[in-house]
Amino acid sequence: MTQYFTLMQQMAATNALLIKNEKAQIFIQSFEAVFALLIKQDRIIGSSNTALRQPYYTAYFSGAVINMLVHWQQNGMVQSQTYLSTLNRSLGSLYAITKVGPK
Repeated sequence: MTQYFTLMQQMAATNALLIKNEKAQIFIQSFEAVFALLIKQDRIIGSSNTALRQPYYTAYFSGAVINMLVHWQQNGMVQSQTYLSTLNRSLGSLYAITKVGPK
């Protein structure tokens, strides 16, 4: 994730235009597509974890990461990319995905 936030920091001017014009959904769609592909190709550490393959996980995770990105950008990107990556990892581990359905 550090590499992702580094890339997004390098693209700050373009990102600011997208955010200002309410086009942040482009970030979500792009991230979601790439993340899903990386899981499928087993290029994500821990991608063998069945939680990553649950319905809606990619949508959930993408939304969380992009929301962090937008807030980070709007707050002047004060924190380091490594900090955001570590925070993302620790917040993600707070929630366990359980099977939900009819009893």
